Amino acid sequence: MRAMRQLVVAGFCLLATAALLEAADGPQLSKSPKAKYEYIPGLNRTILLLQGDALVRLDADGVTEKERHQLNAKYTSIAERADYFVAVSDPLKTVVVLDKTTLKPIREQKLKFRQLIDLAPHPKLPLSYVTVADDSTAPTFHVIVFNEESCETREPRGVFGTWVRVHPAGTFLVTAHESIYERGTQLLVNPDKTHVVPDYGTIDLLACYTLDEHGVPMFMDLKKKAGAGANGLRMSADGERVTFLSDAGYPMYSKNTGGFDPLDLQKMPVFYETKDRASPRDLAYHPHLPLCASASKDSVVFFHREKGTVEERAVEPVRYDRVHHVYFAPDGKHVVLDCEQGGVRALRSAAIKLSAEEVARVTNPADPGAVDNSEKVKAAKIRARREIEQKVNPAKFARIKAIEWLRLNNAFGPNHRIVPSQAAAFDEELAAGRNFQMTYGKDLVKSGRPTFLCIWNGALFIFPLTEQQEQAFDFPKSRASKRPGDKSGPRLDEPRAELYDLKFDNADALDGKQKVTGSVRFRELESETSHYALKIQYLVNDRVVTSYQFLGQYLGNSKEPIKFSFMPLLNDKVTVKGPIPVFMELVTFATAKHEGEPAIASNTLGQLVFVKEP
Repeated sequence: MRAMRQLVVAGFCLLATAALLEAADGPQLSKSPKAKYEYIPGLNRTILLLQGDALVRLDADGVTEKERHQLNAKYTSIAERADYFVAVSDPLKTVVVLDKTTLKPIREQKLKFRQLIDLAPHPKLPLSYVTVADDSTAPTFHVIVFNEESCETREPRGVFGTWVRVHPAGTFLVTAHESIYERGTQLLVNPDKTHVVPDYGTIDLLACYTLDEHGVPMFMDLKKKAGAGANGLRMSADGERVTFLSDAGYPMYSKNTGGFDPLDLQKMPVFYETKDRASPRDLAYHPHLPLCASASKDSVVFFHREKGTVEERAVEPVRYDRVHHVYFAPDGKHVVLDCEQGGVRALRSAAIKLSAEEVARVTNPADPGAVDNSEKVKAAKIRARREIEQKVNPAKFARIKAIEWLRLNNAFGPNHRIVPSQAAAFDEELAAGRNFQMTYGKDLVKSGRPTFLCIWNGALFIFPLTEQQEQAFDFPKSRASKRPGDKSGPRLDEPRAELYDLKFDNADALDGKQKVTGSVRFRELESETSHYALKIQYLVNDRVVTSYQFLGQYLGNSKEPIKFSFMPLLNDKVTVKGPIPVFMELVTFATAKHEGEPAIASNTLGQLVFVKEP
């Protein structure tokens, strides 16, 4: 009898669970990997579910079906306007405007590209941005602007991307781009034969473009290495965060996910630690709150959007056989899961915990499109342009900072003739593409200390002497001296590492005939294999000395400093004492034999070492 009671109770629980799942079920989804759907925000806090040739409108809870319509063709993407729909059909290679009543095309435009991929409508203009694949151009994926009223299409110059999203105020758009390239070959050696196979790499980029009053995009900023194995792009409802979805995650191969500031792509993103917890291929932003979520294998994980911390938000435990994707319902009170349970794949919802303040926010949400962020976008554009120019011509910005330092720190005042005369000396070397080292006597400097000013490979260094060093350094008190260096070396577009905490052993009393030893720490920014070396340079008797320490193809464990040992600064033919500015960089060679001129792969560090009496 006891066993019977247990069976009855178990059966009741199963029935209750099944009823709960059935009540929470939305439309069923195909389990076929080829069957795709889109879960798209509609008007009036509804969702459009696009399933091939079917269009379903879901209510604010994100799962309840309000209406279902049969389309005249299979569409890849769709967007809703007040009076019509805009849709993209990759099979038909068309962008169409659909009548809202009949769902038949009223305007359409053929686009003869290999693939039509993504669609994003402008929130205030009758324009849509469509990403296409065109193998005849590089990059392969770019953006077409479609005028929904005239069906005119334009191909703005230099706007590329595989996926696209537009800020709700219509002031900028963001694209995510992925393409594969052949970077070389590998040898696969088998007992019977040696095979030469291609070796492929990926280009994974986030890009931001400002939009003018006519909706024309113009390049603003770019983030390289945003992930690897791209899977899509997500933008928060207020446009304040974007995420590049990928197999490898961000940072590269971390399996974590980043929430980037679209107006400052160089700033470190908020990190959502999805590794071993959720999927870097999936992320949903809450429509009104600083909250996001990602699918785990059989559940959902919530993160604070701005802090990256994991949050417990499910009212009841959420567990299914498998969870593919996660979305937030328009009502802001439910999370919607594309999941499988008992062999059925469907959209199912679960309530989320909200505070009283959060309930008020989701009940009466603010309109993110009403925010005027034009000044913020303008400032971001100026900053991004300055950063790009600085990357292209770092010596120009080092010169500006050097002249400003001279204005503020010379002994005679900011308007003294020493400023233009020294600026001319700087310009002579920079025009020739050379590094240089200036020395200012104590009477020329406001601090009263002899000072080195160096521009080396685009970086500015100011080295004032200590009182002890000054006493041991015989330099004219009222004179400036210039010593040209070699030409600046080439620098990679994106650094592989950031060097810091440079330490020379016995830097204050260096034996110039002993090896130069010490350590430097690094933060790896890219995990690319290469032929790495540490390089130091310095001027001795008007001659630039360059020395390398080869590191191999990998930088090693970033938790441990790199120990270095270079050739002595002096030899039997070179004798000098006193302060010597020494510069260090990480460089990469093109070949394992370290042939040719290396490229600078890090920031440049500088330090003053003092060579003691021989």
